[in-house]
Amino acid sequence: IDLYSTNPKIVRMDMENMTFQESTFDAVVMSNTLAYASDTFKCLSGIYRVLRPGGRLVFGATYDPGDTRWAGSGIGGSEMLSMLRKLGFELYYYHPTDKINSLNRQQTSHLFGCYKPDPSTPGFDRIRW
Repeated sequence: IDLYSTNPKIVRMDMENMTFQESTFDAVVMSNTLAYASDTFKCLSGIYRVLRPGGRLVFGATYDPGDTRWAGSGIGGSEMLSMLRKLGFELYYYHPTDKINSLNRQQTSHLFGCYKPDPSTPGFDRIRW
């Protein structure tokens, strides 16, 4: 999905107000776009809703509190992990990397891999963090 596209394969839709049916997707991948959501928790909640049980969410998120243009840039890894847990996601991968960005500020790039638990397979592929 994207807010604007001329490609017929891309559905024009707001990531905070997805109109897909519940349990539609096996996987959702976001490449450093979560920072553009004005309500990160609402966006993640919508993703949880559209994932099938056992469905995977893989995404990158950049923490740069000096970048006030995007609300999500001020959300650190601990807060993001807390949101994912509150929604019910199970985490299977997390990797933070610190660097100095092009504006000479320190930022952290976080990579997350999580899934929506499937009640029919309790304990399957489970890693506790």
